Amino acid sequence: MVSAASVWNMARASGFVAFGLLWLSVVWGLFVSTRLARGWPGAAQSIDLHEHLSFLALGFTLLHVLVLALPVEHGFTLAELLIPFAAHRDRMLLGIGQLAFELSAVVTLSFYVRKRIGARVWRVLHLTTLLAYAGALLHAALLGTDSSAFGVRLYYYATTGVALFLLLFRIGSAFGERSARRRVTVD
Repeated sequence: MVSAASVWNMARASGFVAFGLLWLSVVWGLFVSTRLARGWPGAAQSIDLHEHLSFLALGFTLLHVLVLALPVEHGFTLAELLIPFAAHRDRMLLGIGQLAFELSAVVTLSFYVRKRIGARVWRVLHLTTLLAYAGALLHAALLGTDSSAFGVRLYYYATTGVALFLLLFRIGSAFGERSARRRVTVD
């Protein structure tokens, strides 16, 4: 039997890495969508990197879940970890994390059906990544046992600040592009 301390350390570490990879995926997706990444490293490479980051985030999140299913005192069953809001404790925050994972999985797998569902539906679906990120942040910041540590709080503040900045930049870019198109059609 694995020690409870080992399981807890593995769960914490995989959760931190999963959150960081999800953040990188979101940030890189925003970076790509603002066309900043076309010069370096290039559009195709940027999209590939974004896709790979998404799959890595899912993999580490799945590791986080599976580690918590190991048989230790006060552990969770696999059903409690996979079915949103089914856990015997911390039901709400675990459920939010589960929904964030499931939404991330749907969005990540949508890379393979983009041509079938069309670019517009795919983009709208991709917007839900922001909900997944927010859910993962709530799950981590409010349920994580290390969340009161200064470095961990700084990690969450800094990553979220960068993501919000790029989101606002992306929104501003979209308005700027629309204004430029209107000026061209008016002139």
